[in-house]
Amino acid sequence: MTINVEGYQTHNENDLVWNRIKGSVNTADVIDIESFKNYFTSRQNSKKLKIAWEPAGDRRTFNFTIDSVKRTEQPGKVEILWDATPDYNKVKGRHEVDIPSLSDYKVMDVRVIQQPEQYVQLLFQ
Repeated sequence: MTINVEGYQTHNENDLVWNRIKGSVNTADVIDIESFKNYFTSRQNSKKLKIAWEPAGDRRTFNFTIDSVKRTEQPGKVEILWDATPDYNKVKGRHEVDIPSLSDYKVMDVRVIQQPEQYVQLLFQ
C-alpha cells in the first residue's frame, strides 16, 4: 500500500479554522471498497474524524478526504492510521499531518510539478 497525503486545505479562504486533508492510497491488489474502508481511521487529538472515500475504476486507487480538521490557537496533528493485518500480513502504519496554530504562517509543503508544465508549488498556512 502506498499512502500519498497532499496536505491540508482550508474550506474557505476567509475562515482558517476549518480545514480538510486530501490524499490517495494505491494498492498492489484489487480490493473491495467496503473492506478497504475498514482498514483506515483518522483522529485529531482524541476526536475521530470521518474519512470520505472515492474509489477509482481500477479498484486499486482510492482517493480520500478527511473533513472537519480544526485549526486552533495551539499547533496540532491529525493522525491517519491503517491496519489491514486481518487480511494482509504486516500492512499496518500511520501518517501524521502537522496542523499549525492560527497565529502561524509558514511553508507547509513544497512540490515540483512536471506535467502538464513544470513549476514549483508552495503551500503556505
